[in-house]
Amino acid sequence: MRRLIAVFAVITLAACSTNVDAGGGDGGSRGKIEVAKGTTVDLDTCPSGWSDTGGITDKEIRIGISLPKSGSMASVGAMADGEQAYFDHVNDSDPIDGKKLVLVQRDDAYNPARTRTNVQEMLAGDNLFAFNYVVGTAHNLGVQPLIEESCTPHLMAGTGDPRINDPARHPWTIGGMFSQRSEALIWCDYIKNTIGAGKSVAALYMDNDFGSNYAKGVGACAERGEVKLAASVKHAPDAPGITNQLTTLAASKADVVLLGTTGAFCPQALAGIAASSWKPVVIMSLTCAQIALTFQPTDPDGSGTRVVLDRKDGDDDTFKDDRPFQDVVKILQEAGLDVSGRPLDGVLLGMYVERTLRKALTMPGGLTRVNVLKAMWNSDVAVPVSLDGIRFRTSGVDDAFLMESARIATYVPPKDGAKAGHFTFSGDLLSIEGQSGRQ
Repeated sequence: MRRLIAVFAVITLAACSTNVDAGGGDGGSRGKIEVAKGTTVDLDTCPSGWSDTGGITDKEIRIGISLPKSGSMASVGAMADGEQAYFDHVNDSDPIDGKKLVLVQRDDAYNPARTRTNVQEMLAGDNLFAFNYVVGTAHNLGVQPLIEESCTPHLMAGTGDPRINDPARHPWTIGGMFSQRSEALIWCDYIKNTIGAGKSVAALYMDNDFGSNYAKGVGACAERGEVKLAASVKHAPDAPGITNQLTTLAASKADVVLLGTTGAFCPQALAGIAASSWKPVVIMSLTCAQIALTFQPTDPDGSGTRVVLDRKDGDDDTFKDDRPFQDVVKILQEAGLDVSGRPLDGVLLGMYVERTLRKALTMPGGLTRVNVLKAMWNSDVAVPVSLDGIRFRTSGVDDAFLMESARIATYVPPKDGAKAGHFTFSGDLLSIEGQSGRQ
């Protein structure tokens, strides 16, 4: 059974040096510890009852997650289902140090206030070893102080905002998404180099920090004259629809439309654009690049949509002969979950958590919160959910983002009786390793 786990990834996580006046695995660890280059934690600031192994019992390793399982962003909640399925697989086949991974889930309906309440309650009463993937930029900015003050690691926070990926100031939290600003700059380069320099662009953004980061990236290339920004509109995260916004964008008659939004708004946008007389090149957020969730509900409306893609899709026959990936698909199928979209993203989360914990377990002192920080800030991890060639690399302040590689892909609707569409890829793997957050 250990061989089944082994095929999923090749892991090389380099350990870094620590100050020898503190550290180790007991609950009394104190002092300053360097966990990566430019990345130091001061355990003297942790709560008086804090333990380096808090949240670990004789039988369990307890991980917390808060994300929307209701409301307009409820589809994102299926990530927790996928992660739970993978944790169940690990627990049944090769438990970490003989202990079961327990995923403690809370629904926040994509409401930052509820996220904060969830985190407060989880810290107070759920005996967590770490958090994994609190979703949303405003949500993470709101709870980051609580998590840091509790000295609890937060692996793969659900945002690409550079303010989260700041190991010098915030060593307890690492982001788990492609930077929206970096993604927007890739869009701009693609428009300039492939569609044509100076093409007119209309943009739709979610009216929050997530959308704002896209807007900053697009705005920067518009200022440089690489694209001509013809229209830019926003929508509320809890809006019932985006019909008015699409009408405004269509009136611009722009050559290209950029969709800096997520969730149910992506298929709404594809359907609305397809129903109009406006026929721009459509470029859509990576967060919506799932066949079952975004494209199938409106097929063939998404035909020709471009995305910056960093992972595989279980509904895409392109990967039918990829054995390690098909082993992942089987885990989801056996759990009765979709093999595409959010559940698959959840498996990716679970894989990263599992591998990070296993690496921490090999370090002096064993599985501790401090060793988890060393592992996550000195990562070099590949998982079969990601496109081939992509690795999650970090190196303290020199490289604070896990996800910095992707490919440009175009959606092709199903043909000749195929059950689902697929993506075609253009160009080589794009890497901005060590550059995210520096724009």
